[in-house]
Formats: sequence, structure tokens, C-alpha cells
Amino acid sequence: MSEAIRTWEEELSTKPEGIRKIYRTHLDKFLERWYLTPEDLLNMRVENLRSDDPKDRKQVEGMIIAQMAEMEERGEAPKICQYIWKSVHSFLEANGFELDLRAEDLHLGRYDDFQALPKQVREKIERSRRNWIIHY
Repeated sequence: MSEAIRTWEEELSTKPEGIRKIYRTHLDKFLERWYLTPEDLLNMRVENLRSDDPKDRKQVEGMIIAQMAEMEERGEAPKICQYIWKSVHSFLEANGFELDLRAEDLHLGRYDDFQALPKQVREKIERSRRNWIIHY
């Protein structure tokens, strides 16, 4: 087990076992979706925060929004989709990083499909998808 995961597990130890299991599952889904290890995610966050480009500084947030939209497109309930955000936030916070993403930024449960999202949110998700397809 990596040091980053060990640190996170210590933070999770105060939560009920059911929540710990949900968070672990959804962090794994996030990492798998973006072909990352826990260390890769932390290194990405460090590099993003060092960048002078505001777009780079929000890369992880864009990945979270994109994955949640994909999950909703597949018909997963918004409450289930939000566990991607909660688990990544929890992992990063336990390892000393914050996300610049609030629940109201996610529009949880307010949209039935991708096309119903506001245009600027759809564009942000599409840019995020294209960047990852090109770079990874």
C-alpha cells in the first residue's frame, strides 16, 4: 500500500465502514478511468498547482466533472456520481491538497442528460475529454 493511500486510510478510519468502502471503490474508479496511480494523481496536482495557467490549475476538477457527466449519461443516479467528487476530494485533502470545486459547481441531480447541462459546462467537459484523449 502506498504512503498516500495509507495516509488517506487513516483519515477514513473515523468514517463508518460502509462509507469507507464507497470512497475506496469510487477513488479506484476515478484512478482507473484516468489511468492513474494514487501517486500519479498527487504528482498531477502538484504540477497543476505550480502552473501559471489557470486551466492547468483546474485539471483534476475538470476530470471529476467529466467523469460524473459520463456516469450520469450511463444512467447512474446523481447521488452515486457525487461519490467520485467526494472520494477524490477526501483523498487529496488527506494528503494536503484542496480542490477548487463546490457541490453547486457540480449541478448534482439537476440534469437528466449531458445536453441539459449549461453550454459552458458541456464545453468544459468536452475540452477535458479531448485533452485526455490527446495526451494519454
